[in-house]
Amino acid sequence: MRILLAILIAASVSIPPAVIAAQPIDTLPSLSVMPTTEYPFFHITDEKTVIIVGEIRNDNEAPVTDILLSATLYAPDDPTATRTVTGYPLLDVIPPGEGSPYVIQVEEAGDSTAQVRVNVIGIAPTVSKPDLLDIRIDRTILSEWIHLEGAVINEDDSAAENTSVHIALYDPFTPPRVVGVHTAALGDIEGSGEAGFRFSVPHGMGYSMVIFADSDEHIADTVELELPRRPLSEGVTVHYTEASNGAGEGTSLPFDGSEILIESLISAYGDALPSEYQYYVQIRDAETASVEFIEGQQVDVRPGFQSPSVTWIPPNPGTYTVEIFVWDRYGAPLVPAGNTVTITLT
Repeated sequence: MRILLAILIAASVSIPPAVIAAQPIDTLPSLSVMPTTEYPFFHITDEKTVIIVGEIRNDNEAPVTDILLSATLYAPDDPTATRTVTGYPLLDVIPPGEGSPYVIQVEEAGDSTAQVRVNVIGIAPTVSKPDLLDIRIDRTILSEWIHLEGAVINEDDSAAENTSVHIALYDPFTPPRVVGVHTAALGDIEGSGEAGFRFSVPHGMGYSMVIFADSDEHIADTVELELPRRPLSEGVTVHYTEASNGAGEGTSLPFDGSEILIESLISAYGDALPSEYQYYVQIRDAETASVEFIEGQQVDVRPGFQSPSVTWIPPNPGTYTVEIFVWDRYGAPLVPAGNTVTITLT
């Protein structure tokens, strides 16, 4: 994989449609293909469509295909699933050690969705596509909007049919989540030819990006673009974070399947404050450090104290580490990492 450093993230001209109906197939136990997070990023449109975006990684030693994803939606105040749909990654063949973004759209689910969980329920081995496509970046511009221009080059003598280029935008989490996926269809590229592409979108919460390209019979090495890290802003402080449910509040709560409110007290003072910030809660299993939940809230900044919050439906009793992040609208941290609280559910 070739790594390029640049001051940008990117953009799109279209979002692929969701795949809602498909028959599950058994996952092959000899293969290791998993989403990078079980709780991916999702957003809800004005039309109440839930758009789920994420990435699938192939940690097997062979390429895989026929990857079927299952997305389970959960309603507020209800730990039981309200709806399950299926979808596919954008790349139909994922090489060993590589990944592919995915987009799943669920119509008329916005009012009843508070959490989403994704897993892999079907895969099959396949023959790898030859690496005969190349991605060239010609121009990048970073402002309130991000502009990217480039080309996909066909290094084969035969045509690259049904070629597409995909861009995945990642946030600052560790590991990073995909927060946007965009695709441009380039059609057929003749042998030894090339096809240009152009993307343009608002900066948003993307912190880095990865560009993918493939055709019916070819694939390209991915290109990674990163934003430079910004210094911490002064004037924003996380004072404390509390957890509570119907039985009380504190660091030890009963596990009864109900949702838990995670609330922080944050103050903002100074002349150079942003107009808004993103408040994020990440919850890890204290024993395995695996991420169990990520959710955020956009907050309009006003001088003084504010109490942003999110709700979480815990999957099991146990001990969890709650991490608090406060970022500006571009993913730059406003407070240092390390704002944590440990809660035990019994």
